[in-house]
Amino acid sequence: GETAAQKKTKEDKLRVKVLKAEEKLAKIDVAIQSYAEDGSLDAVCAFVLFNSPESQQDCLRDYTTTRWASCVPVRGTTVFGYEAPLWLLNMVQAPALRFEPIKGMLPRETGKSFALRVAKAPEPTNVLWENLEVGRVAGFLRRNLSSFLTFIIILISFSVIVVAKGYSQTITQAGNACSNGTFVDLCNSAIDWTSPAKMGHGCPSSQAACTLGAAWGFDSIGDNTNTDIAGGQSRTPLDYDISTKPASTAILALHECRFNYTEDSPRLKVLTPLSLLSATCKNESGVTQGRWQALINTPLPQPPNYVRIDTDADDEFKKACTFCFCKNAEAAHPALWAESWDFASAGY
Repeated sequence: GETAAQKKTKEDKLRVKVLKAEEKLAKIDVAIQSYAEDGSLDAVCAFVLFNSPESQQDCLRDYTTTRWASCVPVRGTTVFGYEAPLWLLNMVQAPALRFEPIKGMLPRETGKSFALRVAKAPEPTNVLWENLEVGRVAGFLRRNLSSFLTFIIILISFSVIVVAKGYSQTITQAGNACSNGTFVDLCNSAIDWTSPAKMGHGCPSSQAACTLGAAWGFDSIGDNTNTDIAGGQSRTPLDYDISTKPASTAILALHECRFNYTEDSPRLKVLTPLSLLSATCKNESGVTQGRWQALINTPLPQPPNYVRIDTDADDEFKKACTFCFCKNAEAAHPALWAESWDFASAGY
């Protein structure tokens, strides 16, 4: 067993722990007293436990049916269905229902009693204890602020969805227009092929300067063969084939391999349908960096006079044509298209 000396050592250690705990408790008591003196610990509500459900019902009935002490024929703690303010209840609530603090309970003795409001308490698990000190006005403001912020967030989310959906529809419509032969013809014919190629981009090696049309192969084919006789429109830079499902488009320069002689007129050459072009021909008439730079550094396509409506419609036409050019360039030459972001383009 333990010796007397060992027992005395343990008792001394326990006494030291008790003394430390008492010191901490004393400090807490001092802090509580200071809070109580400056009003920081004013009670805002109290939860009461009853021994039986009947006692709870009796208490609730007394506070909801007892007539006010004044001559006003009002009962309980509500006025016209609303909670009566405490300053009013302090004047008219029946004395038997008021709270009378015992002597020494409050740091500042006033000799007054205080009106009470009583309501059935929610389950303890449903009580937000940190919100008990929030007054009715503060609670009203907080609820309205939360509702307002929620409304703003919903409004912003809805706006983003509407804008994104509209943009998606615009992209879809523009993508569909890129497969429309008539629209593609209008875009091709709207380009000013006679404008000079900026800084000689795409010009034949023997020429220091040339037109945009020359950079895209118009001069090498000849004036009578750079158009599709059946459609009557240029098929460069976009060529299309509506005989396929879905209709196909590609961005191509003019090249001899894209033409065939007709049986009726051996001297007349017409463009071969896009779907019948060989891979070699598509490669030979593909878009080079010089041709692409020459195209994107020229003004955006201007709609023909017979399709011009107003400034907004003209802008939409330019944007749609530009989208088609860029979409096909990205599909055929993604690296070249990505590099064009660094070019001083005219809006492509």
